[in-house]
Amino acid sequence: MTPQVAVVGLWHLGCSITAAWTQLGLSVHAVDFDARIVRDLEAGRPPLYEPGMAETLALGLGWGTLTVSKDAAAVAGCPFVFLAYDTPVRDDDSSDLSPIWAAVEACGPHLDPGTILIISAQLPVGTARQIR
Repeated sequence: MTPQVAVVGLWHLGCSITAAWTQLGLSVHAVDFDARIVRDLEAGRPPLYEPGMAETLALGLGWGTLTVSKDAAAVAGCPFVFLAYDTPVRDDDSSDLSPIWAAVEACGPHLDPGTILIISAQLPVGTARQIR
């Protein structure tokens, strides 16, 4: 069985992680809650340009090793789940963690016991402890 990972958040960081894991031969379940991003990725159009990204994602989609969904349940069964968000910053330089909390709340019920959650985002000290 091909090792599986999930990547939640499909902008620059998430698409880069998805392409890298796809290129390494893993089965990737990519999740974003924005229907437009999902629709474009399913059509082979990433939301931004990186050399080789569109081609790599298209290969994964063609091979069936990459699935793209807006359904948080797609993380079920994945031993590793990456939350990949560029943390928004407010006008007062404080972090807006709403995308992180929304992803945790949506995906949390679908995580298997023992799933390792990797957060690729800039978080204030203590946030990971709160999420745990």
